[in-house]
This record gives sequence, C-alpha cells and structure tokens, in this order.
Amino acid sequence: MHDLGDIQRRETALCARLPTLTVTDRIVGLNMAKRMGHLLDEQGRRIGVQPISPW
Repeated sequence: MHDLGDIQRRETALCARLPTLTVTDRIVGLNMAKRMGHLLDEQGRRIGVQPISPW
C-alpha cells in the first residue's frame, strides 16, 4: 500500500465482505531503501543489485 488511507479503504472493503471480521490491531511497516543487496527506486521496484558481504 502506498499511503495510510489505503489501509483504511482495505479494512472497510474487507469488513463489508466479511461482516464478522473485527480489526483489532494494525502494524505499519516503513519502506526499506535497500533489502539484501537489491537497490530499489522510490516506488519500491528493483533497479539493480549491490553485493553485500555478510562479514
């Protein structure tokens, strides 16, 4: 999801489809600039690789 409004819209849609669903908690994860050597653009798409040394 790209913004916090997307979370609310998704919850509303799910609750409409599943009337017994109760949202009890939320966790928001921040966008990672780099993950395991993959270089990402602003939208989170892979644009390259940077090898990383585990030691």
